[in-house]
Formats: sequence, C-alpha cells, structure tokens
Amino acid sequence: MSRCILCRKCIRACVEVAGQDVYGMAYRGFGSKVIVDFDIPLDKEVCKDCGICIEYCPTSALRWPEGVKRRKASLKKKKGKGLASGQNGKRDKLLTLLEARQRTDGSLAPKAITEIAKGAGVSLSEAYGVATFYSFLSTKPQGKHVIRVCKSLPCYLENGPMIIESVGASLGISPGETTPDRNFSFELTNCIGACDEAPAMLVDDKVYGSLTPGKIGEILRSYREP
Repeated sequence: MSRCILCRKCIRACVEVAGQDVYGMAYRGFGSKVIVDFDIPLDKEVCKDCGICIEYCPTSALRWPEGVKRRKASLKKKKGKGLASGQNGKRDKLLTLLEARQRTDGSLAPKAITEIAKGAGVSLSEAYGVATFYSFLSTKPQGKHVIRVCKSLPCYLENGPMIIESVGASLGISPGETTPDRNFSFELTNCIGACDEAPAMLVDDKVYGSLTPGKIGEILRSYREP
C-alpha cells in the first residue's frame, strides 16, 4: 500500500478491460485506499489472476506473487457485466439506500451492505466504499445517541479542541468509541452547517452551537438514561 498513489487505474482496468468489478475505494482523507469487498484479502473466485490490473499499475503496488509464473495479460476488452450503469437502475440510489438502512438498524452490518449492493447492482467493494466514506454512516454498532463534534476550521478556531476534550471527559471515552452502557457514541465530523454558532455539535439530528464546557455537561445530562 505504501506504493499506491490512488490513481484508480486498477479499478478501471478491472471493470472496463477485464469485465469484472473486484476493486473499490474506501475510507476518506489520508485513510483512503483501494479495497476488495469489506477490505479483505483478494481471494475472490471471480478474480482469475488475469494480471490486467498489474499491467496498468504505474507504481508496482500490484505485482505477481512470489513463486507464481507471470502470465501474459490479455488486454482485449471484454464485455462487462453492466455494473457501470446499474443492473436494475438503482445504482444512483445507493447512498439513499444505505442511509435508510442505517436509520432502521442503527448501523450498516456486512449483511446489510451485501443486500443493498445486490439490490443496487454494484459490487461489495463499491457499497462498502460509500459506507466508509461518509462520516454520517457507520459500519460498526453505535450507541443510542450519537454525538458528532464538528472539527472544521471555524469550530477549531473557536476552541473546538476544548469542546472535544470536554465531551470525551464527560463520557469517559475518546472519539470513535461508545460508552459501556451503549447510550452514547462519540464521533468527529466535518462541517455541519453551523459555522455561525461555532463551536458546534450534533446529538443525533439536533444541532447545539456556541458550546462551552459547562454547556456540554448540561446537554449530555438531558440525554442520559434516567
């Protein structure tokens, strides 16, 4: 992965030349990377080691395994499986489907992502990539209430780090964690559209702005189980 420059040529070659859909992009920012399915090792039956992705990789991030005789990749374009336009016209609704399932289940389990990918006519890699890119989607179980503190520049300049520290101290957890009683999950997110009230945070779908450490404690107490 240290050689990968995220050019996405392997993804395009797999779809457009090999006629498969093995790779996808997942996560965001500095954590972005090319993945297979749910970010697992490449052992899919559909991959026949054609080597086309290896031929297109400009940095040797993809290369033949040790001890495997290199086969000449066939660059003749094959007929794809129709994934580029969506097998049933729902590809453009992938994000909506993921959001709806999270509202129902609270998070996106592998089984849910698999069902949505199949229904939308996309690969598991693509569905998982979308699920891990958007910070308001979660692939792990969350608490009853999700606290999202804005980490964008306006909030940062208005003592955002102090608010993050205050929330963590009040809950006894760090960003990305859930309290033992499953009542709160603590996340950091990008702009929530409340720059005029910085620093701000979301608790579930409700915006709280002009935060102070004292105000944090009062807000969290109102959400604690009686």
